[in-house]
Amino acid sequence: MQAEQAGCDFGGLVREHQSMVFSLSYHFLHDREMAEEVAQEVFLALHRHLAEIQSPEHAVFWLRKVAAQRSIDQARRRQRRPQVALEDVAEPAAAAPAGDPMLSEVLRRLIA
Repeated sequence: MQAEQAGCDFGGLVREHQSMVFSLSYHFLHDREMAEEVAQEVFLALHRHLAEIQSPEHAVFWLRKVAAQRSIDQARRRQRRPQVALEDVAEPAAAAPAGDPMLSEVLRRLIA
């Protein structure tokens, strides 16, 4: 309720600042889908912390800060886990240890 008294309407903040949050995320990530996901996370976080927002100006500062932090975190996660094409992944049967007949049987049934 304090946020509403300070003039922080959640819907209005989303409409007014969604392009700024997306642009900032895209600047760090260079990937439209990831930037959209980060922007969504940022606005969900804003909704959870709306009571802490003291004014519309504070909301803008908060949005920029959180969008930058989440974007950097996402970029770091992407660097740590590079994506591998499905064609490059080994077949499950080839990955099974040769000495475990039970695991080999389970994998054979899954593939069949």
